[in-house]
Amino acid sequence: MTAAPIIATDTRGLATRFAFAERGTTLAVEVRAGITTFMVMAYIIFVNPIVLGYVGVPGLEGKGLPFAPTLTVTCLTAGLMSIAMGLGTNYPLALAPGMGLNAVVAFELVAGRGLTWPQAMTVILVEGVVITVLVLTRFRQAMMDAVPLGLKHAISVGIGLFIAFIGFVTAGFVVKPATVRCRSRWVRCVACPSWSSCSDSCSRCGCSRVESAARSSSVSSAPP
Repeated sequence: MTAAPIIATDTRGLATRFAFAERGTTLAVEVRAGITTFMVMAYIIFVNPIVLGYVGVPGLEGKGLPFAPTLTVTCLTAGLMSIAMGLGTNYPLALAPGMGLNAVVAFELVAGRGLTWPQAMTVILVEGVVITVLVLTRFRQAMMDAVPLGLKHAISVGIGLFIAFIGFVTAGFVVKPATVRCRSRWVRCVACPSWSSCSDSCSRCGCSRVESAARSSSVSSAPP
């Protein structure tokens, strides 16, 4: 008999705390929006440990962060920071590890430049401090306003394609071919002025008397 009044009181408390009436929303709408947001960004739960753990990357197996602990930290970070965003700012924004930044850490700092994981995370800490200073001084907002809207959209599309490519590679839809056709050598027939790429016979007359010529990778057409 007392459950309904308690629930109603809790609902009114939430409505007052988060200004539902001022924002023209209800608890049911916010719950649906929260579930939708979670479903949209849930891929991060698995993609982040895959990227940081070099899952499926030849030559880097075992050199990344362990999958299970990274997955757990990813969930805790996203959950706690999203709750803090809602309680502290009353904005419906979800926070999670950045998908572009994790690739920079894994493939540029650690695999590319040879930094250890603690050193790479120190770089990220310094980056976070710098961003905080830029936010407090409003310089970051000025930079964001200076970026054209089309470039902002292109960045979002690029990140999406990068994530999709990782998924395709991990699922096996995109594979590295066993052999790659050579495109570094052109051959010229000594009997006619014909050039062929990576061939021991003339593509025009079928003559086997050909001579090779070095071709720079920067040249996009056959030698004259």
